Amino acid sequence: MSLHAVLLALHVAAGGAGLVLAAPVMWAPKRRGVHTLLGRAYALATAVLCLSAFGLIAYDPARLVGLGVLNVLTVGWVGAGVWLARPDPAHGQD
Repeated sequence: MSLHAVLLALHVAAGGAGLVLAAPVMWAPKRRGVHTLLGRAYALATAVLCLSAFGLIAYDPARLVGLGVLNVLTVGWVGAGVWLARPDPAHGQD
């Protein structure tokens, strides 16, 4: 199996996982527990999605420039979500 096929399989699997996890993460009550666990799984799926996208883009950058733009935006959006979800020691939250 070629590296391209492996990257594509990872990309499809991570994208599917992200689609499956997105709604439950949004609908879960915003507190520790289910929301936190699903949110971490979603962030992990998105990280795999973005890393595999960078690898796929390396195979054909001219044709996949749109994927590169979406990838950079996705990294920014998920990074902002992780940053906003971090614990706030000033307010005594863990």
